[in-house]
Amino acid sequence: MKILTTARKTLIMVGSALTLGLTAALVSAPAAAAEESFTWKVQSHWPGSSSSYKDSLVRLKTILEERTDGRLELELYEAGSLFKAKEIFNAVSRGILEMGTISPAYAQDKITLAGIASGLPFAFRNVWEAAYFHQGLG
Repeated sequence: MKILTTARKTLIMVGSALTLGLTAALVSAPAAAAEESFTWKVQSHWPGSSSSYKDSLVRLKTILEERTDGRLELELYEAGSLFKAKEIFNAVSRGILEMGTISPAYAQDKITLAGIASGLPFAFRNVWEAAYFHQGLG
């Protein structure tokens, strides 16, 4: 009877240690993954001297790096650095670039509504209409 009690205690201790070890491993795995950082290549159709490049893309880079504590960094490329402006959409679609900025007019052959987004006169009378078109309708 005493041998059975000792074996049971040993089994409970080993089981507890194993459970504790597995729990620690599972808890630390997401923490390690959360510390991983990523760098995305981003090409713009704007030249580096453009106010849109600075006020939009550079600002987005700064905000993303702040909000992700540096875990997501954007490596910016201005117009023509890697691809011609009309090829940026294809480069992102194929996974060569993680992100890009283009005029919707450059993707009219692939996205039928791009003509509206690129400046159809009187397409949007209010800012909320443009926001709904781009964010709500995709």
